[in-house]
Amino acid sequence: MKILHLANTAGQQSGGIGEVVHGLIKAQRQAEIDATLWFPGTPAMAAEVCAATGVEAKRVCAIPHVRIFNHVVPYGLLGRSTEVRSQYDLLHQHGIWVPNSIFVAGVAGRVKTIISPHGLLEPDRLQIARSKKRLIAHLYENRNLRRASCLVACSEQEAVGIRLYGLRQPIAVIPNGVADELLLPMAGKAQQAKAFKQQHGLPEVGRILLFLSRLHPLKGLDLLIDAAAELRRELTEQKWTIVIAGPSELGHREHLAAKIAALDLAALVRLLPALYGPEKAMAYQAADCFVLPSANENFGIVVIEALACGLPVLTTKQTPWQQLEERECGFWIERTVPALSAKLREIMQLSPSTLHAMGARGQALVTEQFLWSSVAAKLQELYAWTLGNGPCPDFVSFD
Repeated sequence: MKILHLANTAGQQSGGIGEVVHGLIKAQRQAEIDATLWFPGTPAMAAEVCAATGVEAKRVCAIPHVRIFNHVVPYGLLGRSTEVRSQYDLLHQHGIWVPNSIFVAGVAGRVKTIISPHGLLEPDRLQIARSKKRLIAHLYENRNLRRASCLVACSEQEAVGIRLYGLRQPIAVIPNGVADELLLPMAGKAQQAKAFKQQHGLPEVGRILLFLSRLHPLKGLDLLIDAAAELRRELTEQKWTIVIAGPSELGHREHLAAKIAALDLAALVRLLPALYGPEKAMAYQAADCFVLPSANENFGIVVIEALACGLPVLTTKQTPWQQLEERECGFWIERTVPALSAKLREIMQLSPSTLHAMGARGQALVTEQFLWSSVAAKLQELYAWTLGNGPCPDFVSFD
């Protein structure tokens, strides 16, 4: 069985979809699954993927592309349909709303196709650039989605969104995964935390509430800053600092910086650049709790990364993370400033040992359900069934 992954993006700074395909292809190759990754990119980006995953260079192909009106057009896919049809049994597409979908729709029928929208069919996400998406849907995306043999949702919440869009194919609910290495405590955790704080000018004494994701209006950082303003006295007295790190989208970093300054919160809310690789791992090690106040998440890969690193997680009921409360490893709240302020006030009163115990329960949850090795095994079952070589997995829904 030969699998081709075609992703919207990959490389060190590629964000959620990139992190998913990195983890997935690494796990599949470790399991000796014959998988290859293509994505619009540069040779340097392909080298980043190989360095991050250990996958052989021949299995990672950066497709030549151009940008037209801020849209990535992978012209390097032209003329490669025959190659895909002759060399691969199944094409697994990651992400939609880009011209990759024209290519996938073109090979569907001769090669089985599976599509992971990665949250891009969620109702809230469909409202972003709504007119543009309607045009793309009419031109090629609806055809591509309807020709897929199966769709993959990261959560039951995402599966509901896919059905609301009107798609009737089978849906496999398979979560994203996290690298096994994150479960291993970093050597010299205290030293790493101290170094991270010194590097970014953070107080050496005190605790950190960490946000680490895209800086985007949907991530709820305005709510977090408003809650910080309400908790100014408690944050100061309890020696907590809110650290916000990530790549900016839609000019959101500038908006947040202006708001922090206007509310005179610079000493309590620190805005850091995007963190990758060892710096990102150090941030998790330095933190005491993780927060993700999003308006919408189909999954939220940073949630399982934080849990794997032993951090309790605070997120909203607009995310599919009810398990945080069920497994007593975090907090799942209404997405309002009063609810967020109240829960942060409660967290600040918890002892380090209590937070550590919650973190340990989170690591146990990740070990049980969210390792890339188990995700890859589920996908292998799905691929086999799609190709007519196995029974229908119990995580596939026809409703």
